[in-house]
Amino acid sequence: MNLEALRAHCRLRTGDEAVPYLVSNDEWRNHLNEAQREVCIRARLLEDVLDIDGQPGDQHFPIPAHVLDIEYLEMVGTGLKVRHWESTRSTLHLSRPLREPATLRGYIVRLPLADMLNDADEPEIPERWHLRMCDWALHLAYMKQDAETFDQQAADRYAALFAASFGHFHTANVQRKHRRNSPRVTRPIDF
Repeated sequence: MNLEALRAHCRLRTGDEAVPYLVSNDEWRNHLNEAQREVCIRARLLEDVLDIDGQPGDQHFPIPAHVLDIEYLEMVGTGLKVRHWESTRSTLHLSRPLREPATLRGYIVRLPLADMLNDADEPEIPERWHLRMCDWALHLAYMKQDAETFDQQAADRYAALFAASFGHFHTANVQRKHRRNSPRVTRPIDF
């Protein structure tokens, strides 16, 4: 489904189908983009590969902002897994510097690369989740601090539906602990 169809679906579910709309097209676009990001954070639906080039002496590498987590690393060309590394939200740290030029391949979980801006744009998450993504957009619409749109019960109901599809939100502290407790050590290689 594209942005226009998702917005129409949200308008249908709220009954906000007559002009002037209670929730503008721009607000729906923002809510649907936020919903897709929330899906990616909770359900980790977008997996990808990130290649990082390094030179001798390199030990710390910047991570693009769209990367949520690096699941594991390997050396390109050898297929051997890298051990003793950790990542923060913005940096990958190796336990020791590279001895020679190398490309590290990270298998990552990420956010969408771009927001939906035009009506023809589609979410990056698999299509089977598009309509369920709308539950978060509806939650946000009902949280709008406006006499005609604010409805805490409806907002809570849609948040619960969203959580049933994609899981509950974990705080940054819980996410950090999960990363630290995930096994990352595999076959050792010599840089």
